[in-house]
Amino acid sequence: MCVKMTSRVRGAPTLTSRCFNGRLHGGTEAVSAPGQAHGPRWALRGRPSQGSDRGTSLIEVLVAILLLGIFTAAATEIVIQGTAVSANNGARIVAAGLAQRELNLVSETMGLGADGAASLLSPATAINPNVASDMVSDDADFAFRVDGRNYRVERTTSRQVIGAGSPCNSTTGADDITQFALSVAVRVSWQGMGASTKPHVAAKLFAPHREASSGIGDDQAVFGVSVKGTTDPSNPARANVRVQMTGGGTNEIAVTDAKGCAIFSTTPLASGEDYEFTLLGHTGSTVFVNMGQEQHPTKTEFLVTPRESRAVSFTEYDPAGSLTVTGVPAAATAVTMLPATGGVSSVTVDVEGGTAIFPALWPGVYSLVTDGSPQSVTLQPGQHIAMDLGAGAGAPAAAVLNVCVDGTATPPSVPRAGVTVRVSSAGGDQSEITDTTGCVAFTVGPPASGGSYDIVLLGHTSAVPYVDKAHQLQPAITETSVMPGSSRNVTFPDYDPAASLTVTGVPGAATTVTLFGASGGGATIAANVTGGTATFASLWPGVYTYAGTGFSGTITLGPGQDASINAGTP
Repeated sequence: MCVKMTSRVRGAPTLTSRCFNGRLHGGTEAVSAPGQAHGPRWALRGRPSQGSDRGTSLIEVLVAILLLGIFTAAATEIVIQGTAVSANNGARIVAAGLAQRELNLVSETMGLGADGAASLLSPATAINPNVASDMVSDDADFAFRVDGRNYRVERTTSRQVIGAGSPCNSTTGADDITQFALSVAVRVSWQGMGASTKPHVAAKLFAPHREASSGIGDDQAVFGVSVKGTTDPSNPARANVRVQMTGGGTNEIAVTDAKGCAIFSTTPLASGEDYEFTLLGHTGSTVFVNMGQEQHPTKTEFLVTPRESRAVSFTEYDPAGSLTVTGVPAAATAVTMLPATGGVSSVTVDVEGGTAIFPALWPGVYSLVTDGSPQSVTLQPGQHIAMDLGAGAGAPAAAVLNVCVDGTATPPSVPRAGVTVRVSSAGGDQSEITDTTGCVAFTVGPPASGGSYDIVLLGHTSAVPYVDKAHQLQPAITETSVMPGSSRNVTFPDYDPAASLTVTGVPGAATTVTLFGASGGGATIAANVTGGTATFASLWPGVYTYAGTGFSGTITLGPGQDASINAGTP
């Protein structure tokens, strides 16, 4: 390409031309005015030279390298953090396993009984306890080594008294018990965990053990039976209530104290045994019932094992009211009391000779329902109400059952005062306590054709169990064909304080031990042998011959005596 240019040199214009091989080189051709030195007046600029191209590419490379470095550093940090998190997660899994291992070992120690539990409290804080031989590290502080990493296990144990304020958990009486549980926390840390990483912590509250001032052994179980009522909200405890425990070859009676509590202890099998608790009534003459209209409510504790402490609670046990309804219309065969108070059971009794008797009702508001219109009845604790519905003309007269209880223990034929007697019929139950003559009278309303009545001795109002010659704690007699206007005398003889006998050292070949009563004495009774021992509870006092495979002998048991003999002693 050629370019023509005009220039002036010393005032005379000069025309010049330059040709290029297809491109215009950078540079200038100056045109100077007259009198001017040569200098640029204008410049014709072309595209950048090769040197300029190389400079631009270097900047781009430097920028790229800078960005690549930034991205690489960020990626490296992410990889490092991910690796650290993964390592911590693995260490935390191991720490959780070490914590659970320690809790399992604590549970095994608790199974040793009160001594085992006490050993966990001394010291209260243990560092690296129970290091296994295949886990020992070379660091005393981080004594556990697992998968190439060292761990530190810290166990903290504290004693917690439970059941505070419960009437059956005070420590004031010789037979009272105190329960406590162990709170155990295990904290596991590891080397290299970092300041922001928290250790693994596991905690557990272990089952309670008991302390008993009466020296209860670790092979025994303890029950605290609490009885409460509703008539006095400020003091709901029911004192002087007779409580019976049966089961596992045991038959015991205790009376609740001022706090409404009765304590029992027994020796159950290691596999567990069931025990039943029954309220036999108040030691006074007042009949008590619960909201279920039960005079003798029962509760069962299942699969009780050694070293257990169980709480059994009876509530709403209040003085019963009673109601006698006479003049019931002939068309009515039954009378029902429907409660207006929630939670109370309804009661229906049959009509006998125009009369319906409700001997023991939980106090409250009821609706009396017959074939006529319902009538409202309000019963106060211990109140007796008589209602005449006006249709009783010509109704059969009542009958009387005179029940007497006698004993034969020193002195013979002594009247048994303070025995609770229950009379049951289709019309309901009545309970009364024998007076100083050993007798009590019941008024019943048999139908014109005669009635049948079951009479049962529920036991003495004291804590001492009584039995008859057949070793029955609650003997019963049934009186049939009791006619209106009649009077029956019912006698229970030979009701005496029960004795007990423990036979130890029984030879291995013997599986049972048998007691044979002397002439006119108690009935024959047998007991199984467990661990070389046979136990006889609730025996009528008298002379017995005991016998088993390879041994025999004679023993005299006094009223209320707890005797023990060794079958291996000549």
